[in-house]
This record gives sequence, structure tokens and C-alpha cells, in this order.
Amino acid sequence: MSLIHSGTYLEKVKQLRDEINASLQKKAFVKENDRAVQG
Repeated sequence: MSLIHSGTYLEKVKQLRDEINASLQKKAFVKENDRAVQG
């Protein structure tokens, strides 16, 4: 595996992790909002 390839791979992994974190935070945020509306 070349250095450039591994660098690109790491960038992709980082991007994916950021996207997953963002969607998880969004879900948690929506849950909190639902609770606030109901309560």
C-alpha cells in the first residue's frame, strides 16, 4: 500500500466517522426535542 493511498484512505475514514457522528448527534438532538415537546 502506497503512502498516498493510505493517506486517502485515512481521509475517507475520518470523513465517514464525522458523518456518523453528525447523524448520531442529530438523532440525539431530535430525541431531546421530542421529549421537550411531550413533557
